[in-house]
Amino acid sequence: MPHHVSSKAKTSVANLSIREAAGLTIVYAHLKYEDNQNWTNVYEQANNGDLEVDHYPEYSFDNYTLTPDEGQALYIVNKEAAIIFTNQDHPSQGAVILSDNTRQLAKVNVSKVYQYVKKHGGLAKAKKISQKMNLEKRMAQNNIKQNSSSSSSAQSSSSNRIVKKKDNNGEIEVTSISPALQGTWYAAGLFTEKLNSKVQISSNAINGKTIYKLNKRPNSEKELKEIW
Repeated sequence: MPHHVSSKAKTSVANLSIREAAGLTIVYAHLKYEDNQNWTNVYEQANNGDLEVDHYPEYSFDNYTLTPDEGQALYIVNKEAAIIFTNQDHPSQGAVILSDNTRQLAKVNVSKVYQYVKKHGGLAKAKKISQKMNLEKRMAQNNIKQNSSSSSSAQSSSSNRIVKKKDNNGEIEVTSISPALQGTWYAAGLFTEKLNSKVQISSNAINGKTIYKLNKRPNSEKELKEIW
């Protein structure tokens, strides 16, 4: 027997708004990429009603930049993951392009996303998430210039420190944090007093503060202070 999609299901897919499609996509990503830390974080935050979905013309993560084609819409979810709708006026007639903060994961037709979530009993959850999320349809300021400006400023500051120490045998340098450790970490128990509720770790910074390493251990407190 051929499988027929009911007219009600067709109507549900056909009438999806960007908000509803975003909710479906978040549940789909959670189901499909359960080992992806960025989308796991997004799903947990979505369940807590702590979800910011911002519309950008272009967005730069630490390692790469996302630029949607004409007619597409790029949404950044809690600065951790990205959704591109290939048809921003009629989401259900296009596809979604899923990315985390390091790479593109997949491109899937929205109708298939809907059917997959439905098959796994996630439609009610997707609806709840879409209703609770803060989705901004207005275009946010392009973060590329902001990042390059703050980056160059930070680089200049870091450069001064590094150059200063290079004159003393180059004992300090910016360190690199493993991709496996990058993302949002949540503190528990006694650690919350020191770290607050969550910590953002990027490629070389924790909560926006650049991390350095010493190539040679200082012999005294005086030598340590001289580094700075």
